Amino acid sequence: MKLEYNYDIVVIGAGHAGCEAALAGARIGLNTLLITLNMDCIALMPCNPSIGGPGKSHLVYEIDALGGEMARNIERSYLNIKTLNTSKGPAVHSVRAQADKKLYQQNMKNVLLKQEKLDIIQGEVSEIITENKKVVGVKTITGALYRCKKVVLTSGTYLKSYIVVGPARYIGGPHNQMSAMYLSDSLEKIGIELDRFQTATPPRIKRESVDFSKIKKIPYDEEPPSLSFFVKGHGRDILDCFITRTNENTINTIRDNLDSSPLVIKNITDKGPRYCP
Repeated sequence: MKLEYNYDIVVIGAGHAGCEAALAGARIGLNTLLITLNMDCIALMPCNPSIGGPGKSHLVYEIDALGGEMARNIERSYLNIKTLNTSKGPAVHSVRAQADKKLYQQNMKNVLLKQEKLDIIQGEVSEIITENKKVVGVKTITGALYRCKKVVLTSGTYLKSYIVVGPARYIGGPHNQMSAMYLSDSLEKIGIELDRFQTATPPRIKRESVDFSKIKKIPYDEEPPSLSFFVKGHGRDILDCFITRTNENTINTIRDNLDSSPLVIKNITDKGPRYCP
Protein backbone atom coordinates (compact mmCIF):
# COMPACT_ATOMS: atom_id res chain seq x y z
CA MET A 1 0.00 0.00 0.00
CA LYS A 2 1.45 3.37 -1.04
CA LEU A 3 1.78 5.76 1.87
CA GLU A 4 3.82 8.59 0.30
CA TYR A 5 2.52 11.15 -2.18
CA ASN A 6 3.78 14.39 -3.74
CA TYR A 7 2.00 17.71 -4.23
CA ASP A 8 2.88 21.35 -4.78
CA ILE A 9 0.52 22.58 -2.06
CA VAL A 10 -1.27 20.87 0.84
CA VAL A 11 -4.19 22.75 2.41
CA ILE A 12 -5.33 21.59 5.86
CA GLY A 13 -8.98 22.32 6.63
CA ALA A 14 -11.94 22.88 4.30
CA GLY A 15 -13.76 25.84 5.80
CA HIS A 16 -14.10 29.18 4.03
CA ALA A 17 -10.36 29.87 3.96
CA GLY A 18 -9.37 26.31 3.06
CA CYS A 19 -11.77 26.15 0.13
CA GLU A 20 -10.43 29.42 -1.27
CA ALA A 21 -6.79 28.43 -0.74
CA ALA A 22 -7.27 25.04 -2.42
CA LEU A 23 -9.09 26.55 -5.40
CA ALA A 24 -6.52 29.33 -5.76
CA GLY A 25 -3.66 26.84 -5.86
CA ALA A 26 -5.33 24.52 -8.34
CA ARG A 27 -6.54 27.36 -10.59
CA ILE A 28 -3.00 28.66 -11.12
CA GLY A 29 -1.94 25.18 -12.19
CA LEU A 30 -0.39 23.74 -9.03
CA ASN A 31 -1.07 20.17 -7.94
CA THR A 32 -3.06 20.78 -4.78
CA LEU A 33 -4.31 18.53 -1.99
CA LEU A 34 -7.09 19.52 0.42
CA ILE A 35 -7.29 17.48 3.64
CA THR A 36 -10.48 17.70 5.71
CA LEU A 37 -11.67 15.90 8.83
CA ASN A 38 -15.01 15.12 7.20
CA MET A 39 -15.90 15.24 3.51
CA ASP A 40 -19.53 15.90 4.44
CA CYS A 41 -18.54 19.07 6.30
CA ILE A 42 -16.71 20.94 3.53
CA ALA A 43 -17.74 24.62 3.74
CA LEU A 44 -19.89 23.84 6.76
CA MET A 45 -21.45 26.92 8.39
CA PRO A 46 -22.00 25.72 11.96
CA CYS A 47 -22.22 29.17 13.52
CA ASN A 48 -24.00 32.16 11.95
CA PRO A 49 -24.74 31.08 8.35
CA SER A 50 -24.12 34.41 6.68
CA ILE A 51 -21.61 35.98 4.31
CA GLY A 52 -20.53 39.61 4.44
CA GLY A 53 -21.70 42.14 6.98
CA PRO A 54 -20.00 45.18 8.54
CA GLY A 55 -16.68 43.52 9.31
CA LYS A 56 -16.33 41.23 6.32
CA SER A 57 -18.18 42.32 3.16
CA HIS A 58 -15.13 44.22 1.85
CA LEU A 59 -13.09 41.03 2.19
CA VAL A 60 -15.73 39.05 0.27
CA TYR A 61 -15.54 41.57 -2.59
CA GLU A 62 -11.74 41.36 -2.63
CA ILE A 63 -11.82 37.54 -2.77
CA ASP A 64 -14.34 37.73 -5.60
CA ALA A 65 -12.24 40.21 -7.58
CA LEU A 66 -9.27 37.86 -7.27
CA GLY A 67 -11.23 34.93 -8.69
CA GLY A 68 -12.42 33.32 -5.47
CA GLU A 69 -15.61 31.35 -4.94
CA MET A 70 -17.26 32.63 -1.75
CA ALA A 71 -19.28 35.48 -3.29
CA ARG A 72 -20.33 33.43 -6.31
CA ASN A 73 -21.44 30.62 -4.04
CA ILE A 74 -23.52 32.78 -1.72
CA GLU A 75 -25.23 34.39 -4.73
CA ARG A 76 -26.38 30.88 -5.72
CA SER A 77 -27.57 29.95 -2.22
CA TYR A 78 -28.78 32.90 -0.17
CA LEU A 79 -32.12 33.11 1.61
CA ASN A 80 -31.91 36.84 2.26
CA ILE A 81 -29.55 39.60 1.09
CA LYS A 82 -29.60 43.18 2.30
CA THR A 83 -27.55 46.38 2.47
CA LEU A 84 -27.03 47.25 6.13
CA ASN A 85 -26.66 50.65 7.85
CA THR A 86 -28.47 52.53 5.08
CA SER A 87 -29.66 55.13 7.61
CA LYS A 88 -26.02 56.18 8.00
CA GLY A 89 -23.37 57.40 5.59
CA PRO A 90 -21.96 55.27 2.73
CA ALA A 91 -18.71 54.62 4.61
CA VAL A 92 -20.51 52.14 6.90
CA HIS A 93 -22.81 50.54 4.31
CA SER A 94 -22.25 46.81 3.87
CA VAL A 95 -23.98 43.88 2.22
CA ARG A 96 -24.88 40.75 4.18
CA ALA A 97 -26.40 37.56 2.81
CA GLN A 98 -28.05 34.89 4.94
CA ALA A 99 -27.26 31.46 3.51
CA ASP A 100 -29.24 28.32 2.94
CA LYS A 101 -26.45 26.58 4.82
CA LYS A 102 -27.01 23.14 3.28
CA LEU A 103 -27.17 24.51 -0.25
CA TYR A 104 -24.08 26.67 0.28
CA GLN A 105 -22.19 23.62 1.54
CA GLN A 106 -23.31 21.35 -1.29
CA ASN A 107 -22.55 23.91 -3.98
CA MET A 108 -19.04 24.62 -2.66
CA LYS A 109 -18.28 20.91 -2.36
CA ASN A 110 -19.36 20.37 -5.98
CA VAL A 111 -17.09 23.18 -7.17
CA LEU A 112 -14.14 21.65 -5.34
CA LEU A 113 -14.82 18.14 -6.62
CA LYS A 114 -14.93 19.37 -10.23
CA GLN A 115 -11.77 21.48 -9.99
CA GLU A 116 -8.84 20.18 -12.04
CA LYS A 117 -5.50 19.67 -10.27
CA LEU A 118 -7.28 19.46 -6.90
CA ASP A 119 -7.50 16.26 -4.85
CA ILE A 120 -9.53 16.02 -1.64
CA ILE A 121 -9.09 13.42 1.07
CA GLN A 122 -10.75 12.82 4.42
CA GLY A 123 -8.21 12.53 7.19
CA GLU A 124 -6.60 14.10 10.22
CA VAL A 125 -3.19 15.70 9.90
CA SER A 126 -1.10 14.81 12.92
CA GLU A 127 2.26 16.32 12.06
CA ILE A 128 3.94 19.01 9.99
CA ILE A 129 7.16 17.53 8.57
CA THR A 130 10.22 19.80 8.46
CA GLU A 131 13.75 19.30 7.18
CA ASN A 132 16.48 21.88 7.86
CA LYS A 133 13.84 24.21 9.35
CA LYS A 134 11.79 24.08 6.16
CA VAL A 135 8.31 22.57 5.75
CA VAL A 136 8.43 19.63 3.36
CA GLY A 137 5.14 17.85 3.99
CA VAL A 138 2.46 16.63 6.37
CA LYS A 139 1.63 13.28 7.93
CA THR A 140 -1.83 11.97 8.83
CA ILE A 141 -2.81 9.80 11.79
CA THR A 142 -2.89 6.78 9.44
CA GLY A 143 0.82 7.27 8.70
CA ALA A 144 0.44 8.56 5.15
CA LEU A 145 3.02 11.18 4.14
CA TYR A 146 2.14 13.97 1.72
CA ARG A 147 5.29 15.73 0.57
CA CYS A 148 4.82 19.26 -0.73
CA LYS A 149 6.49 22.61 -1.35
CA LYS A 150 4.01 24.63 0.70
CA VAL A 151 1.48 23.97 3.47
CA VAL A 152 -1.54 26.22 4.03
CA LEU A 153 -3.01 25.76 7.50
CA THR A 154 -6.71 26.70 7.68
CA SER A 155 -7.90 24.38 10.42
CA GLY A 156 -9.99 27.06 12.12
CA THR A 157 -11.54 26.24 15.49
CA TYR A 158 -10.98 22.48 15.27
CA LEU A 159 -7.44 22.45 16.71
CA LYS A 160 -7.73 20.72 20.12
CA SER A 161 -11.26 22.06 20.25
CA TYR A 162 -13.76 21.59 23.04
CA ILE A 163 -17.52 21.98 23.15
CA VAL A 164 -18.71 23.94 26.16
CA VAL A 165 -22.35 23.94 27.29
CA GLY A 166 -22.70 25.64 30.66
CA PRO A 167 -20.55 23.69 33.14
CA ALA A 168 -20.11 20.77 30.71
CA ARG A 169 -16.92 20.61 28.64
CA TYR A 170 -15.92 17.80 26.31
CA ILE A 171 -13.70 17.16 23.29
CA GLY A 172 -15.36 18.01 19.99
CA GLY A 173 -15.55 20.57 17.21
CA PRO A 174 -18.27 22.79 15.75
CA HIS A 175 -21.46 20.96 14.78
CA ASN A 176 -20.40 18.05 17.02
CA GLN A 177 -17.62 17.11 14.61
CA MET A 178 -14.36 15.51 15.69
CA SER A 179 -11.53 17.63 17.06
CA ALA A 180 -8.01 17.72 15.60
CA MET A 181 -6.09 16.63 18.68
CA TYR A 182 -2.52 16.12 17.44
CA LEU A 183 -1.65 18.96 15.07
CA SER A 184 -1.34 21.58 17.84
CA ASP A 185 1.46 19.61 19.49
CA SER A 186 3.30 19.37 16.18
CA LEU A 187 3.03 23.13 15.62
CA GLU A 188 4.44 23.82 19.09
CA LYS A 189 7.33 21.46 18.47
CA ILE A 190 8.44 23.47 15.45
CA GLY A 191 8.31 26.72 17.41
CA ILE A 192 4.87 28.16 16.67
CA GLU A 193 3.25 29.88 19.65
CA LEU A 194 -0.39 28.93 20.14
CA ASP A 195 -3.23 30.74 21.86
CA ARG A 196 -6.95 30.14 22.09
CA PHE A 197 -9.80 32.53 21.51
CA GLN A 198 -13.44 32.30 22.46
CA THR A 199 -16.07 31.59 19.84
CA ALA A 200 -19.79 31.24 20.47
CA THR A 201 -22.58 29.61 18.52
CA PRO A 202 -26.10 31.12 18.47
CA PRO A 203 -28.95 28.81 19.46
CA ARG A 204 -31.25 27.19 16.90
CA ILE A 205 -34.96 27.45 17.59
CA LYS A 206 -37.95 25.75 16.05
CA ARG A 207 -39.74 28.05 13.60
CA GLU A 208 -43.17 26.85 14.74
CA SER A 209 -42.38 27.94 18.30
CA VAL A 210 -42.11 31.64 17.33
CA ASP A 211 -45.02 34.09 17.22
CA PHE A 212 -43.78 36.24 14.34
CA SER A 213 -46.62 38.75 14.85
CA LYS A 214 -44.88 39.95 18.03
CA ILE A 215 -41.42 40.56 16.57
CA LYS A 216 -40.20 43.17 14.14
CA LYS A 217 -39.78 42.24 10.49
CA ILE A 218 -36.73 43.65 8.73
CA PRO A 219 -37.80 44.19 5.12
CA TYR A 220 -35.43 43.00 2.44
CA ASP A 221 -34.23 45.30 -0.33
CA GLU A 222 -36.63 45.40 -3.27
CA GLU A 223 -33.63 45.53 -5.58
CA PRO A 224 -31.27 42.96 -4.01
CA PRO A 225 -27.62 43.99 -3.84
CA SER A 226 -24.89 41.58 -4.87
CA LEU A 227 -21.68 40.36 -3.26
CA SER A 228 -20.22 39.15 -6.56
CA PHE A 229 -19.04 41.00 -9.64
CA PHE A 230 -19.66 37.87 -11.74
CA VAL A 231 -22.83 36.13 -10.46
CA LYS A 232 -26.06 37.98 -9.72
CA GLY A 233 -28.59 36.15 -7.58
CA HIS A 234 -30.46 32.95 -8.29
CA GLY A 235 -34.11 33.89 -8.79
CA ARG A 236 -35.46 32.18 -5.69
CA ASP A 237 -37.83 33.79 -3.19
CA ILE A 238 -36.15 35.90 -0.52
CA LEU A 239 -37.19 35.12 3.05
CA ASP A 240 -37.87 37.77 5.66
CA CYS A 241 -35.55 38.41 8.58
CA PHE A 242 -36.81 39.43 12.03
CA ILE A 243 -35.31 41.09 15.08
CA THR A 244 -36.10 40.42 18.73
CA ARG A 245 -35.15 42.40 21.81
CA THR A 246 -34.46 41.50 25.40
CA ASN A 247 -36.69 42.65 28.22
CA GLU A 248 -36.68 42.50 32.01
CA ASN A 249 -37.75 38.83 31.97
CA THR A 250 -34.79 37.96 29.74
CA ILE A 251 -32.37 39.79 32.02
CA ASN A 252 -33.79 38.10 35.12
CA THR A 253 -33.43 34.68 33.49
CA ILE A 254 -29.77 35.44 32.74
CA ARG A 255 -29.15 36.64 36.30
CA ASP A 256 -30.79 33.53 37.76
CA ASN A 257 -28.49 31.28 35.72
CA LEU A 258 -25.16 33.09 35.96
CA ASP A 259 -23.75 30.24 38.03
CA SER A 260 -23.96 28.07 34.86
CA SER A 261 -22.29 30.60 32.57
CA PRO A 262 -18.97 29.28 31.17
CA LEU A 263 -17.50 32.79 31.37
CA VAL A 264 -18.46 33.19 35.02
CA ILE A 265 -17.24 29.76 36.14
CA LYS A 266 -14.11 30.13 33.97
CA ASN A 267 -14.95 27.09 31.86
CA ILE A 268 -13.93 28.95 28.71
CA THR A 269 -11.50 31.73 27.83
CA ASP A 270 -12.86 35.26 27.54
CA LYS A 271 -10.08 36.23 25.14
CA GLY A 272 -10.98 37.10 21.58
CA PRO A 273 -13.19 39.25 19.38
CA ARG A 274 -16.71 40.25 20.26
CA TYR A 275 -18.01 38.15 17.37
CA CYS A 276 -16.44 35.07 15.85
CA PRO A 277 -14.75 36.32 12.65
